[in-house]
Amino acid sequence: MNGLRRQDDVVSPASRPSDVTETAVVRGSAHQDSPVGAAGVTGGTLQTLVLRCSPLEDEDVGGAPRKREKSTRKNETMEKVSKKFAWILLYGAGLLVFILIAFLIMSTSSYSVPDSLSEVEPLIEFLQALEKGNIVLMATYDEPSTRLTDEARKLIAELGSTAITSVGYRDNWVFVGGKGDVLKSTFEKSAGLAGFIMATLVLDNGAYTAKVGYSHQSVSVIPNCQFRSKTSRLKTFTANQLDEIKDPSGLFYILPFQKGYLVNWDVQRKVWDHLFGKEMMKVDFADTSVIVSEPLFNFSSIQESMNEILFEEYQFQSVLRINAGSLSAHHYFQTNPSELCCLVVDSGYSFTHITPYCRGTKMKEGICRINVGGKLLTNHLKEIISYRQLHVMDETHVINQVKEDVCYVSQDFYQDMNIAQLKGEENSVMRDYVLPDFSSIRKGFCKSPEDMVFTGKYKTGEQILRLTNERFAVPETLFHPSDIGIQEMGIPEAVVRSIRTMPEEMQPHFYKNIVVTGGNCLFPGFRERVLRDVRALAPAEFPVSVLLPPNAVGYAWEGGKLLADNPDYDEMVVTREEYEENGHFICEEKFDV
Repeated sequence: MNGLRRQDDVVSPASRPSDVTETAVVRGSAHQDSPVGAAGVTGGTLQTLVLRCSPLEDEDVGGAPRKREKSTRKNETMEKVSKKFAWILLYGAGLLVFILIAFLIMSTSSYSVPDSLSEVEPLIEFLQALEKGNIVLMATYDEPSTRLTDEARKLIAELGSTAITSVGYRDNWVFVGGKGDVLKSTFEKSAGLAGFIMATLVLDNGAYTAKVGYSHQSVSVIPNCQFRSKTSRLKTFTANQLDEIKDPSGLFYILPFQKGYLVNWDVQRKVWDHLFGKEMMKVDFADTSVIVSEPLFNFSSIQESMNEILFEEYQFQSVLRINAGSLSAHHYFQTNPSELCCLVVDSGYSFTHITPYCRGTKMKEGICRINVGGKLLTNHLKEIISYRQLHVMDETHVINQVKEDVCYVSQDFYQDMNIAQLKGEENSVMRDYVLPDFSSIRKGFCKSPEDMVFTGKYKTGEQILRLTNERFAVPETLFHPSDIGIQEMGIPEAVVRSIRTMPEEMQPHFYKNIVVTGGNCLFPGFRERVLRDVRALAPAEFPVSVLLPPNAVGYAWEGGKLLADNPDYDEMVVTREEYEENGHFICEEKFDV
């Protein structure tokens, strides 16, 4: 397509649509990785340029006549749409190139403004009639979001667009894609009225799960590890490939984190390669900023390794390293702008952190850490079940599911312990859990009290775990770590101790703004127990409030999503140019971790 002539060479002014005020010029090859440039097209709400190549029939190319080839019957829909929307734009050496421009006119001018969504039907017909190999250039002008139907957005997404579902009111958006695998890579930019904004990827890189997604999309929660099954030890599965394992019994975990810190970079690279690659986020590193979380008081050697990998290996355009608790605090302050302080209780896989924030600033002197997390609770449950009923020390995956399905936080530990010692139906704590066999039962489940058999055996042949005080004794470790020999405070005591290190006039604000996040907060009764115990320890004149967000696991990620839209975001990040010039020093200076 090199040497193509400008539109003005082949289209007379009278034959152009009256709402095109400037000329579009297309340069380059359709199969280059670089985007096809289209400049200066204005006037319609959605403008689509499609490059369609076919042999010349009656034209002389380079002075040599070509024989007329048999014409084939054109697609009726394409023909009908072409009469209304298309004209011949360019000639190329040996190729006749059509550029079809579909207009959905929404701007106020001498044209009538459509009042119904039926005006999008020609565009839908046009997109449906595209043939494999067509290259599509699209751009918005004025207001695109209110006129595009779900069907139109879906058809555009099938051409390779990832942002069309989130194009908002009066947003600017340009896109180069194609029908089929015509392009090696698509080009897309989306922005509000202020101009084009670089894509921001938010990665809450937890020790058990990674929460990842673009700031304009929803979050994906996937395992942050690799797996090997006992049936195929030689094959390694990464992240959400867990679903491909036919028999997850005896699953072997390969974790990048140990005791809450990232130490196995080989595994983490493979997980990130999977996350950033074609199967998931399809990251264009040179045009993407990343927000990545890290634990509090992280080792400088780990921070430097992360800088090198993100900047030098993946070559992100800019990076912001930040604690997950800071993202949660930002989320809370954004949704509660009248509040001055909050206390974030983040109970995750490796440990539990209690961190106070005032006006968005982390108060380091008040940070507490409890070395109890979801991993310790799962291992404790495995030991109890293996001692009492069935050897399950190799069944981490299955027992973790048991923990999530049947455990709860007791509001009165000694009363529940007395109930757990009763026999038969009087024991309201007792539950029977059906273990999976990964053939007829893919996932274990808890029997309802009505279906339980209290005397004798089940006739169904299912493998049953009978759980009584384990249900609440395991999560109790979060509140009394000394029960299993860990001489540390429980969460309520750590909350009160953290608040007492703050200035006296700030303490009431912390007590009434306690936020609990992380996977352990999902235990039934967790929030109520924290509230009850903190209320008992706090001064009587201070009101106490504990918030459990609807999405406790993704709360920090949502905070990162909000942070990406912050007007000061560009001042927080370190760009690749800054890193190349200043090295690790600039990261230490800018990142408050």
